[in-house]
Amino acid sequence: MALVDRMNQEVKQLKPSDILQFNAAISGIEGIVKLTLGEPDFPTPEHVKAAGIASIENNESHYTQSKGLPGLRAAASHYLATKYNTKYDPESQILITAGATGGIYSSLTAMLNKGDTVIIPTPIFPLYIPIVLLNGAKPIFIDT
Repeated sequence: MALVDRMNQEVKQLKPSDILQFNAAISGIEGIVKLTLGEPDFPTPEHVKAAGIASIENNESHYTQSKGLPGLRAAASHYLATKYNTKYDPESQILITAGATGGIYSSLTAMLNKGDTVIIPTPIFPLYIPIVLLNGAKPIFIDT
């Protein structure tokens, strides 16, 4: 049996992301600022480069806890408390992900069951639809 025949049927039915197709279509246009994929159009700032180098020199190049660095979770908790007057426990209520895709996927996969209905306000972040469908749920769109 070929590998493609073993693939999850829901995955096989997914269509390529419109934003990826749009990004490819405009990539050859000079002088535009693409805001399609969250990729900056500027070089990495020097202080960010220095922090990365310092982490490597301090042997901070291993896997972190799966929920993220403790200091980063604590900083996120402090920021939310200061900015929004909320209280979140960095040990049990804050999770750091490597970008929106992983966070949204993990959150929706943890909550959705086959047959669930998900109300999605439009316009939408395109990632919601395939994740909802992969989990066997049905998206319902509401214009906002």
